[in-house]
Amino acid sequence: MKYLLLLNRKFPYETGEAFLENEIGEIAIGFDRVVVFPSNICIGAEQTRQIGAENVEVYVWETKSLAARKAEYALRGLCYLGRKTGGKNLREKLEDGYFLTAAELQARAVCRYLDSLSMIPGDAVYVYSYWLYVNAKAAVLIKQYLERRGIAAAAFSRGHGFDVYEERKGYLPQRREILDGLDRVYLCSENGADYLRKKYSEYADKIKVSRLGTSDHGIGNACAENRFHLLSCSRAVPLKRIGLIIDALKILQDRGIQLSWTHLGGGELLQELKRKAERELSETEVCFAGTVSNAEVYRFYASNPVSLFINVSKWEGLPVSIMEAISFGIPVVATDVGGTREIVEDGISGRLLASEPSAEEVADGILEIYNMNSEDYRTLRETTRKLWEERYQASANYGSFLKEVLGLV
Repeated sequence: MKYLLLLNRKFPYETGEAFLENEIGEIAIGFDRVVVFPSNICIGAEQTRQIGAENVEVYVWETKSLAARKAEYALRGLCYLGRKTGGKNLREKLEDGYFLTAAELQARAVCRYLDSLSMIPGDAVYVYSYWLYVNAKAAVLIKQYLERRGIAAAAFSRGHGFDVYEERKGYLPQRREILDGLDRVYLCSENGADYLRKKYSEYADKIKVSRLGTSDHGIGNACAENRFHLLSCSRAVPLKRIGLIIDALKILQDRGIQLSWTHLGGGELLQELKRKAERELSETEVCFAGTVSNAEVYRFYASNPVSLFINVSKWEGLPVSIMEAISFGIPVVATDVGGTREIVEDGISGRLLASEPSAEEVADGILEIYNMNSEDYRTLRETTRKLWEERYQASANYGSFLKEVLGLV
């Protein structure tokens, strides 16, 4: 039998890891049995997203709250202080201990479950970590456990943003150990792959690009010529710099530009951003929709004409929000961070801004699309959709990913 073990944080519970909603059905067809292990979820949690594939099951093992687990990881991690773990100073060594404890406990839980599956030599097990972080270290340990039992196994991981670019967190534990233990690492962008290859050149042959993708829900309707609807979709957190959008819209409002703006997504800064918008955008139609599911995002696009999507994030891997937007033929204005330039091309799918733009520059980027004549704008929507069709269709990308993965064992 062919088994796929998918290690992630929350899917199919709560929100986040939205790409897995598109991916799981496409790759499950290559395996006899698929088990999803959401490491951050406790027993008793309510599943929020359905998985259509009949050969997929979900296993949750945690009984402690996330806060209690973090305390346990920190306490148990102290035993690593005297060992060689990779950390160069006390802070890094403490992070190593926490990281290794979390990975080991996760791997033990998964292996206990595997003992109940009656695997035999001749079976093939594919251990898939969705993040190049704790889950990836656990995947390496699980592979080692299976091989000790005489079962053929491969361990591989995707890499996205925070789990690739070390500058975002300051320190990522066990980089070389993880890369050494994995059979393959799949980055969602060329930018991320180039970054890892340069930093860890000895593992360059293991590092591949495998783009993510979204499902085809058709082409969205354009707004009427007398209405310009701007949309953003992200968590309301400092990283996303939503306040910068408000600053840019204030500039446009002061110039007499009439448009409407909708933001999809909740988060710690939501109320603060609402108050800021109320103060500064009194003449602009603004809607904060709050937290929405991935399915609700697609329904929004299907029922609401959108003129332009905007993302001014400080860091990105390859944003699902932009991929969703261009699938509907909606052009994008976005900052040049991470792999964003691979999906937002000037004149093809929108306007690429500097990585640290001023509010004036953001306003000018929006205005460039706003001022387009109807024929040029229609052409831009067509080339935007075509770029998605060529690079980010879920069925094509995940089909290629599955074929590549099955060759690992």
